[in-house]
Amino acid sequence: MIKTKSFFLLILFFAIATSTLNATETFNIRRGINLSEWLEKNEDLDQKESVITTADIDSLKAYNFDHIRIPIREEVLFDESLKVRPEIFNLLKSRIDYCKKVGLKVIIDLHGTRLFSFTNSSNSLFSEPQPIDSFLSIWEKIQELFRDYPTDFLAYECLNEPAAAKDKHHLWNNVLARWIPFIRKTEKNRFLIIGTNRGNQLWTLKFLKYPEDNRLILSIHYYYPFKFTHFHPNDAIAKDYGLKAHYPGKVINDQEYRRIPSSHKKEFDEYREYYDKNKIYEDLKQAILFSKKHNIPLNIGEFGCRRFVDDKDRLQWFRDVTSLLRENGISYTLWGLNGAGFGIKINGVIDKPMLDAIK
Repeated sequence: MIKTKSFFLLILFFAIATSTLNATETFNIRRGINLSEWLEKNEDLDQKESVITTADIDSLKAYNFDHIRIPIREEVLFDESLKVRPEIFNLLKSRIDYCKKVGLKVIIDLHGTRLFSFTNSSNSLFSEPQPIDSFLSIWEKIQELFRDYPTDFLAYECLNEPAAAKDKHHLWNNVLARWIPFIRKTEKNRFLIIGTNRGNQLWTLKFLKYPEDNRLILSIHYYYPFKFTHFHPNDAIAKDYGLKAHYPGKVINDQEYRRIPSSHKKEFDEYREYYDKNKIYEDLKQAILFSKKHNIPLNIGEFGCRRFVDDKDRLQWFRDVTSLLRENGISYTLWGLNGAGFGIKINGVIDKPMLDAIK
């Protein structure tokens, strides 16, 4: 009887210890970067190995990044029958394993699928009836590949920048309401990252039906003011009228605004508001309050500014955004490592002033 009781107490001790461990386990992140222009692109499948190297990962660790977000398209990782492409998976796994070795946490971001792409105007995932079962089939395959990784090392992000129609936010809530229980069937402790409709934007936060789950992270993308962060001098109006984009201050200043013909002024009106660090805080305030109310960690899963504006203004924008995020305990993940004018690498070399600005 004594032995039986002792055995029972031993089992109870381990059960409590395991429960405590699971309850206190975290996915702590602070400062990360997206591995952009890699596996979210269909082109050059045979050249993917050279885009992200172990030397790149070493550099990111040396520069005090603590996590990476890996945007992956379904079509890159799987063929049309959802059979994994071994050459892509083996490459991806080797980079993930190397991140684990050097101490960089990983977010697996489903950046697009055959059902949905944030760059398309029409997507079957957000049509009715919704093909959510087909969407979950993709995630079943993803789980098969990654479920053995520790939950404090690797997290899942449901879908990048969902885009249900502006009057149909419930279609994105429908996806989350199915996706989270689906993942929990086999991975009860995995940390899951969810965003808001219409591109992880702040204004749609009020439409998010918050799922009850204690291992969620809320991801918001921040590219405001958009005319500044996405400015290009060769855009038609900018080129014709010699416009520049500014920060802090009005993105298009008074003198430049007067040069814009009346027929085009309206599209610039919303970017005439004065932007500075205080305005950025006002933008983010609702997400900060939402995070506290629901006790859900907040991550700025993408933010960035193309290098077609004045360097001084661009770097000040980065300093203001990241200092504000640090002051409010918000983690952030830069977009990105490579490409499209956003990347922190220029011709294969890290942009040190940019690196200093986001520290």
